[in-house]
Amino acid sequence: MKRLLFSALLLPLSASAHDPWVQVNVVKQEPKQPVYADLMLGNHGNNHRDFLLASKIPLAASTLSLVGAKGAVTDLKPDIVDAGSEEKEGYWSARIPSAPGGLQCVAHTYDAVVTYAPKRVVKSAKTYFISAAGESGGVTFSDPLGHALEIIPMDDPTKATAGMKLKVRVLFKGQPLADTVVSCIPRGVELDSGFDPDHEAKTDAKGEAELPLPEANRYLVVVHRKAPEETGEKHSAGTDYAATLTLLAGEK
Repeated sequence: MKRLLFSALLLPLSASAHDPWVQVNVVKQEPKQPVYADLMLGNHGNNHRDFLLASKIPLAASTLSLVGAKGAVTDLKPDIVDAGSEEKEGYWSARIPSAPGGLQCVAHTYDAVVTYAPKRVVKSAKTYFISAAGESGGVTFSDPLGHALEIIPMDDPTKATAGMKLKVRVLFKGQPLADTVVSCIPRGVELDSGFDPDHEAKTDAKGEAELPLPEANRYLVVVHRKAPEETGEKHSAGTDYAATLTLLAGEK
């Protein structure tokens, strides 16, 4: 695997029509075991409700960070590597050799004007794992990171199990986003066209929704918000927002 050369970062921004997500290889890190944080791009089919890869997100307009206790942030981009054999294949991956104790959050943001339309896209993604140094300390999963559009887990995502419902809160610019569809996509499962009650829910007045986790699997939680009124000199068609949360549900 080759170390990233930043001179090769400028991939076509048309890739931004897809959604990014981050996932880690373990929920609970063992002593001396590294964690690999993978930055994926895809989720474009079936109205942005699949788990399929498509190209790689441009890093020039991206951040990738490890967020720990008291908001401590570690930049993961300097050590990121390209896990694809071609420019538009595969995904980015960052190795996290160790982390302070407690719950850790891997967070990604992206903000750019795309090439396929005079439109700005603002995207965020996150996932969680428990450090090998112990379960005390770390981030609080129900605290927002301050992303423009953000999915807040109200239940510990590292303790998700098949058959439970995951409660989430959706915030848009820090305020609850009501009456908005949140999709919870199991890897390898195709959602029904239209609204799929087995895998989707609408947020209430508090921006909250309960999402079913019917099986032991990796899940991609996705929400979108269009803001056609948010225009600018280079994005007369407005701004599109997207947020994702990835979790691994174990067996009951």
